Formats: sequence, C-alpha cells, structure tokens
Amino acid sequence: EKWFQLRKELYRSLETQVRQRLGKDSKDLIRYKQEYDAEFSRKWSHVESSEFLAQVSQARLVLMGDFHALSQSQKSQLRILKHLGSQKKKVILALECFEHKDQDLLKAFVSGKISEREFLKQIRWQERWGFPFESYRELIRFAVKMKWPIVGLNSYTKLRTRASLLQRDRFSAEVLVQTLKAF
Repeated sequence: EKWFQLRKELYRSLETQVRQRLGKDSKDLIRYKQEYDAEFSRKWSHVESSEFLAQVSQARLVLMGDFHALSQSQKSQLRILKHLGSQKKKVILALECFEHKDQDLLKAFVSGKISEREFLKQIRWQERWGFPFESYRELIRFAVKMKWPIVGLNSYTKLRTRASLLQRDRFSAEVLVQTLKAF
C-alpha cells in the first residue's frame, strides 16, 4: 500500500511539473483526457517480469507509455529494448518525441552526419518537445548500436485542443501502419 501511495505522489508531482510547463487545460482538452482515460480504464494487474518479457518478445507491435518528465520511464523502456536485443529481435524504435517530418534530420543524426547539438537545434527540440534529451539519448544510442531504424511519430501542433490531439493520434497511427507494412 505504501508503494502505491509513493507512486501516486510521484505521479502528482510530475503532473504538477508538466502542468506548469504547459499551462491550464482547456475544456476541449479535458474532454480529450476523459475519453483517453475511459479507453484505458480497465483495472491494472501485476504480471511477473518474465511473463511480461515473453509476451513482449512475441508481439509484432509494442506501444510503451512514457512519463516524459520522469527519466525512469525511458530507462524502463531501455531495459525492454535490451531484452529484445538479446533475443535478436528486429525492432523499429518509433518515438513520439520526434516529428515525422524531421525523419531526414533524424537519419543524419543517427548516422553521425550531424552532431547532437545541431540536430536538436534543427528539430527545435526545446520548443517542440522540451523534456530533457538526456532521458532519450540512451534509447537512441542502443537502437543505433543494434542497427535498428528510428522513426519519428509526432506531428507538431502549437494548439492543444481535442481535435488537434486526435489528429496527431491518427497521424501517429498511420505512421505506425506504414512503418509496419514496410518492415
């Protein structure tokens, strides 16, 4: 019980940090969040790590949630990727933190043709994503080491409305569909 309470407190703290960065949600955005929450409202249950990794290893598509402001989230994702790498799985790392329109810049960065600093400047990381790049660096390095392609999923919009987020979600889904077809 204490562990769950600590997780809830951590979540609330992160939510406060994100809220300070993004500002107050509009009524439209609150509606989007309610629809999102309803979609994922099933009760969570514990699964043993070995069972979870076995299921992940068999999946064709694995979607991982990301608490952007919590570097432990990306570290957990890295552990899963390392497991898949040890299984010699072919993986495409598709990340929401990169815009799909910047795919050529992403390829240039991954191949070493442009520096990290130049890459982040050209994709306007701080303006468009804003969370610490350090949290994502190891995911990228591991994918490069494994020779896995990296795909940007996002479609940036300055407006944060229900309609724009739904459009972004549809765009990301289409990128995933096209990526899987090409894989």
